[in-house]
Amino acid sequence: MHLYKSLQRTTQVACKKVNLLIFLLSLSCYPALANEWQLKKSGSGINIYTKSQQASEVKVLKAEFEADGTVKQLANLLADVDKQKNWVYSTNSTRLIKRLNDNELIYYTEKAMPWPLSHRDVVMQMKWMVDTIVGTLTMNAHSIENSIPPPKGMVRVPVSKVVWKVSTIKPGTIRVEYFAEADPGGVIPAWVTNIFLTKGPYETFLNLRKQLVNYN
Repeated sequence: MHLYKSLQRTTQVACKKVNLLIFLLSLSCYPALANEWQLKKSGSGINIYTKSQQASEVKVLKAEFEADGTVKQLANLLADVDKQKNWVYSTNSTRLIKRLNDNELIYYTEKAMPWPLSHRDVVMQMKWMVDTIVGTLTMNAHSIENSIPPPKGMVRVPVSKVVWKVSTIKPGTIRVEYFAEADPGGVIPAWVTNIFLTKGPYETFLNLRKQLVNYN
């Protein structure tokens, strides 16, 4: 009888430990689920996602879409920074500051914000690599400190990071994965943030498709 009771107590303790372990494991899953990509906008073959970060209040953006063109065409279009205002949402002006080499440059851009917010500007360093044999393009851009001061009434964007991952699906068709993270600086209302997290990228990539078709 004593042996039976001892085994029973041992089993109960073991079950409690297993249940506690399962409970702790279930709790550890919640942050992972909270950090999954969430689809925010979809249309015309363009999908826009956002994801929260544990270390920052700024959400990360991801976009996926296909476009007619080649990786070389897209690389040339991205490097032609002076023409960004023709296709990048809310861009007032962009100008080349310095071309570091054939695959790297520094440029300055100004972004329009809805009234009564101040417009934003940022200095970006962009680097890209094209593999025409495999048919891939990788481009990275990030904000940098620069001696160019922001014009009066302009707010300098403190953080901006962009990554393009592009592959060839078939001749004349590419698949784009785009990732972006930015801190626009200052106080931004939630409705403005939502515009630049969903509407902005969507309009940008619709415009990019049109520009890419005839770009050399």
